Amino acid sequence: MNLQQTLGALLLSGLLFLGGGPAIAKSKPPLQTPAKVDMNRFLGLWYEIAYTPNPFEKQCVANTTDEYFQLSPKLLKVINRCDTTGKPFMAEGRSKILDESGAKQRTTFLKLLGWIYLPLGDFWITALDEDYQAFIVAQPSRRYGWIMGRTPSLPTETLQHLAQKLKEQGYDPCEFVTTPHTKGLEKSQSLCTVTGITVPH
Repeated sequence: MNLQQTLGALLLSGLLFLGGGPAIAKSKPPLQTPAKVDMNRFLGLWYEIAYTPNPFEKQCVANTTDEYFQLSPKLLKVINRCDTTGKPFMAEGRSKILDESGAKQRTTFLKLLGWIYLPLGDFWITALDEDYQAFIVAQPSRRYGWIMGRTPSLPTETLQHLAQKLKEQGYDPCEFVTTPHTKGLEKSQSLCTVTGITVPH
């Protein structure tokens, strides 16, 4: 998938966020977010540990990361990288901080005329460990979600704790798949397989 196709997928996803999210979220409890995110500790490189499959990461096969830089008190730069079956992929986006806690953000990788960033979707930090080694990114509709870590792999007990947090926030952990990393898990598999935590149906 080339960059133009990727941006097209992002645009489609943005429309889904804006059009489909609220109806889904009505049946879910409100997302809980940390009282305060210390941006000085949050900034930097994060590894994608697990995620819900989505169209804007379709080209990624391994080693997916996000790196955060602060541009202003309310605006972050986000660099997304991953390995593909061809050339490594990189995209630059912006994340607008929506509240005083810093946990609620609106992120986009869509640009108009090459420099104007267009609004996309709300991505909220809903779980963050006190050592800033792992966090969960949730979308209010629960359409998509991510587990991120400071290292390419996390201990099983940490993943179990985060999977339990996902359950509490209205997600099915079995819908998440792990991200292969050179120094992490070697293959993509269900988060439930890794953690043993499931949601009764």
